[in-house]
Amino acid sequence: MTARLLGGIDHVCIGASDLEATTRFFVEGLGLWLLADGLIGGSGYLALWGTALRQPRRARLIGHPGAPGGRLRIVEAALPPPPSTTLIDLGIFDVDFMTTDLDALCRRIRHVGFPLWTDPRAYQVGTIEIREVVAEAPDGLRSALIQDTGSPSALRAWPELGVSEATITAVGVDDLERGLTFYRAAFGLAPMRVFEICNRDLNAVLRIPASVTLRVGLLDMAPARLELIQVIDGGEPRQDIREQQRPPRAGFQGNAYRVAALDEALAACLAAGATLLAGPVDLPADILHPASRRAALLADPVGTAFELMEERG
Repeated sequence: MTARLLGGIDHVCIGASDLEATTRFFVEGLGLWLLADGLIGGSGYLALWGTALRQPRRARLIGHPGAPGGRLRIVEAALPPPPSTTLIDLGIFDVDFMTTDLDALCRRIRHVGFPLWTDPRAYQVGTIEIREVVAEAPDGLRSALIQDTGSPSALRAWPELGVSEATITAVGVDDLERGLTFYRAAFGLAPMRVFEICNRDLNAVLRIPASVTLRVGLLDMAPARLELIQVIDGGEPRQDIREQQRPPRAGFQGNAYRVAALDEALAACLAAGATLLAGPVDLPADILHPASRRAALLADPVGTAFELMEERG
């Protein structure tokens, strides 16, 4: 039995200690839309997310009107995140966006007052040249902005968009095979591609040693994609250079997956090796979701949190 997804990655969950600044980055900087804004709270959210929501918190939904999924759910976090020095020392460590004009987008981000973590840089993946920059939002959040080269993305379906919805959620894993095995067993997803990148230019973008190789598994969770990345030290092949456990932090918290039947999806994920963190709980309709739903919070075998939700209304 596998969990039946309805639309793959429905939204990416983000905690922000400065909600206004984080909103400005995604709306004024990247050109996404503020779709909903208001307070959420109550016993359901308290049971699901714990003490962070003992009092109602302001929450916002950011994306593109009409885009099916790949949106951002931003909730006020009580505390700022601990500092990080590279993209690779977190669970979910960045959310990538495609753009039709990378240079114009960089100028826009700088104009509204946010720094670029790197300068635009080109690198090769096989025969494809990729040009990207990493922008830094508040709380140390980072987003890779990638020049659209004609690969499948929201920009193909909505050519009027200058920036796609969240196209790729990148997750650091300790063991790529174990991560791929989980997503295959839990959701029936075979990887689109599994490949290795050892590229000095890309490593400079990520601020990791030149000797490091990235092992990547790309999963299609339309309309977005999930990218599992294992970091390997070139001096000791197959050895992960990161710590085995990553502390919880504000910032990118996890993906939320919309499923056809929560009980079946939960059973499939637990059988595949996930850990139940909270729930299931019933949540009423609110400013983020027009329908009531049941939800559960889990962690995959490498410790990255994710949410399953079933709409009930």
